[in-house]
Amino acid sequence: MNVLVVDDSTIMQKKISRIFNEHPEVQKVTTAGNGTQAIECFRSGAPHIVTLDITMPEMDGLSCLRWMMAENPDCIIFIITALNDVETGLRALKLGARGYIKKPFKSSDLLGEIQRLVVPA
Repeated sequence: MNVLVVDDSTIMQKKISRIFNEHPEVQKVTTAGNGTQAIECFRSGAPHIVTLDITMPEMDGLSCLRWMMAENPDCIIFIITALNDVETGLRALKLGARGYIKKPFKSSDLLGEIQRLVVPA
């Protein structure tokens, strides 16, 4: 399974990447610092899972989410954001995101969401 981590904070990129790298089914983790870079990585890497920040330079997460869902509606896209705005989270879910958590988060919270999204019920 390939993963794309999209966040404008390199610290957050490293934290999320480290969590995914510990998951036995993950083969490759790629990072992007904004929506424009994320689209380039998405086109070339065909990720199975994407974690996506909302507030980023060049292209925000919701615009990026719209593009990714149009390109591959089967991709699992998960929002990780510092925004406390419930409306934005609901909008992301309506656009096709499979879930979201707020920053800061515990590694165990993200691992639980990964399991929920990846392992069929």
